[in-house]
Amino acid sequence: MSSLSKLQQSASSLQEALMYGGDMTLLLETRPELFSEDSSEEKEKESAKRKRTQEILDYHHRTFKRKSTGAQEDAEVERQLIKYIEEVPDIYLEVAAQFEEERRKEREQPKESAKKRREKEILDYHRRKLESEDRTDDQEESRRELIKAIEERPDIYLEMLRQTKPGLTAKLLSEMGELSYVEVPEIYDTVEEVQNKIDAFLLDSLSTKTAFGKMIGCSVPSITNFLKQEQYDGTRLMNYKNKQVGASSKVYEKAYHFFEKIRLVVKQPKDDDRVRNEEYLGRWGKKGFPMKNDTGKGRLFIG
Repeated sequence: MSSLSKLQQSASSLQEALMYGGDMTLLLETRPELFSEDSSEEKEKESAKRKRTQEILDYHHRTFKRKSTGAQEDAEVERQLIKYIEEVPDIYLEVAAQFEEERRKEREQPKESAKKRREKEILDYHRRKLESEDRTDDQEESRRELIKAIEERPDIYLEMLRQTKPGLTAKLLSEMGELSYVEVPEIYDTVEEVQNKIDAFLLDSLSTKTAFGKMIGCSVPSITNFLKQEQYDGTRLMNYKNKQVGASSKVYEKAYHFFEKIRLVVKQPKDDDRVRNEEYLGRWGKKGFPMKNDTGKGRLFIG
C-alpha cells in the first residue's frame, strides 16, 4: 500500500473516530479493518478463495447432475452428494479433499512397489552372480562379505552399485567404441538368449531401458516389445528348441551385435550355448540364425 493511500485511510479513520465521539477504542472494536494495512489485499485474497471454492462446488454439482441418470444406487448416492454441496459445502469440500489425498497416495503406491520389486530383482541377480562365479581361495572371503552385505544391508549394497556401475559401464562403452570397425554379420544367439542377455545387462549395470536403447540405437517401446515375446517351448529339429518369436525385430540384431562386442572387449570365450548354436547351424550349412519370426505354429526349416 502506498504512503498516500495510508494517509488517506488514516484521515478517513480519524473522521470516523470523530463520528464515534473520538473513541478510538470503540472504533477499533467495531471497524478493525480500517486499521489493517493489508486489509484490501486480504479482502481480495479472501474473495478469490471464495470464488475458487464456489467454482469447485459448481463443477462437482454439474458433474453429479449429469451422472444422476445412471443406475439407481449410483443415482441415489449422487443425489445425496448434491444435497451435501448445497446444504453443507464446507463439510463436502473437506471430505472431498481427504478423498483426493487418498487417491493420490494410491496412485503413487504402485510406483513405489515397482521400484522395490526392481531393487529386489537387482539384488537377487547380483547374489546369484556372486554364488556362481569361480573364485580363488583368496577371493572367497570377499565373496562371502558381499553376499552378507546383500542379505543384511541391501540399501548400502545398492548405493555402492549406483556409485560404481555407471563408471564401469562408461569405460566399457569407450572400449567398445574402439571396436567400431569390427563387423558382426551373423547372429549365433537365439531370441531367448538375447532376451536373457538384455535382462542380465540391465540388472548388472543398473542401466535403464532408455539408456540401453541409446547404446544400441533402438527405442524403448521396441525393446519392451522384444522382451515380451514369449518363446515356443516345443522340441524341434534334432531335439533342438528353435525359439525364434521376435527374430524380425531390429532389437534382436542390434542387441546381439552389442553383446558380441562386449565379449570381444573383455576377451570372454564363447559360452556353451554359442558353441552349440554354431554346431547346429553348421550342420544345416548356414551362418547365423535368420531374422525371421517363428511363431511356433509351424516349423521353421533352416536350409
